[in-house]
Amino acid sequence: MKIRTGIDIVSRSSFTLSLENGGQSFLDRCFNEIEQKNSDVLHLAGVFAAKEAVIKALSLEAGSWLHICVVYENNGRPKVELIEERIDIESLDVSISHDGDYIVAMCSAVLI
Repeated sequence: MKIRTGIDIVSRSSFTLSLENGGQSFLDRCFNEIEQKNSDVLHLAGVFAAKEAVIKALSLEAGSWLHICVVYENNGRPKVELIEERIDIESLDVSISHDGDYIVAMCSAVLI
């Protein structure tokens, strides 16, 4: 059993520029259809940070954003669903926080 962690921080202003410059192409490269339904910049930046944290925790290939889907439970807690990844995971948890211009996400995983 291995415990793995990953963390990522995103600048709201830098992320906004990426959205403006990349447009729909950026959205389609980084976010699946479900995640794009909420187009609020803070929401998308949080999802992006969470995906990056998951990539780091699970040692996935860089840019594997579409292999990860961040959804929300009824109480607002983020939850990660992996798409087409064959990793034996006992537990996978993610947390997202916003403060001012920064969004941070942390992932902890217990691998079998």
